[in-house]
Amino acid sequence: MQKTRDAAFAGSRRSTPIHVFVAGGECPLVCDGVGALIAREPGWRVSLLGEPAGRSPSGRTVPGVALVVAAPPGQVSMELVSSLSRQQPPRPALALSTVDDPRFVADLLGHGARGCLAISSTTQDLLRALRDVAAGRAYLDRSFAADEMERRVRAQRADEDAYASLTPREREVLQLVAGGLTNDDVALRLAVSRRTVEAHRAHVMNKLRLRGSIDLLRYALRRGVVSLE
Repeated sequence: MQKTRDAAFAGSRRSTPIHVFVAGGECPLVCDGVGALIAREPGWRVSLLGEPAGRSPSGRTVPGVALVVAAPPGQVSMELVSSLSRQQPPRPALALSTVDDPRFVADLLGHGARGCLAISSTTQDLLRALRDVAAGRAYLDRSFAADEMERRVRAQRADEDAYASLTPREREVLQLVAGGLTNDDVALRLAVSRRTVEAHRAHVMNKLRLRGSIDLLRYALRRGVVSLE
C-alpha cells in the first residue's frame, strides 16, 4: 500500500510541474540550498520572487507558488506573505519556518501564508507542501501543534468571508473613513447624504464585527485597505 501511494505521488510530481518563487525573508542564504533541492525535480522551475511566471512547453502557464523562508522576529516574512495574499490575483505562499513555535507559525498563517513547513522536513514533504499550496489547499506540518493554528486559519477565513460580503460602496466607505475622512467628508466625496454614509458605515461595522473607529482603522490596516505611508 505504501509503495502504491509513493508511486502515485511520484507520478503526480512528473505530471504537474510548478514554478517556485523563492524569497529569503529573514534567511536569504537559505534560499540557494532550498532552491537547488527543488530545481532537481523534473519540470520544476525555481526563480527569485519578482521574476515573471513561466510557461510549460505547451504554452500553458505553470502553476506558481512563493516559498518564504521565515525566522523570528519575522517582520520581513510577515509583510511579504501579507502583500502576496493581497495581490490580484493572490499568489499562494508557503512559509518555511526555522523554528518550531506554534505562535510564530500561527502569525505567518494569520498574515496570509497558505501553509507552513518546518525547515527540518524532508525534500518529499517540501514538494508535497508546495504542490498542495499551489493547488489552493492549506498545508500544516505535522510537527506543529495544530489547535492554535487551525483556530487562526478558521478566523482568517471568516475574516475573508466577512470582507467579501461588503458591497463595493461599503468597501469605498471603509477606505475613506479609515483614511481619516469624517462622515460629512465622505458624503461630499461620494455625492450622497450624510445619512446614507452613516448607514453604509453601520453595515460595515456590523458585517466585520467592529466595535468602534479604532477597530475599523486596525482592520483596514491589517487588510491593506489603507497604509500608514
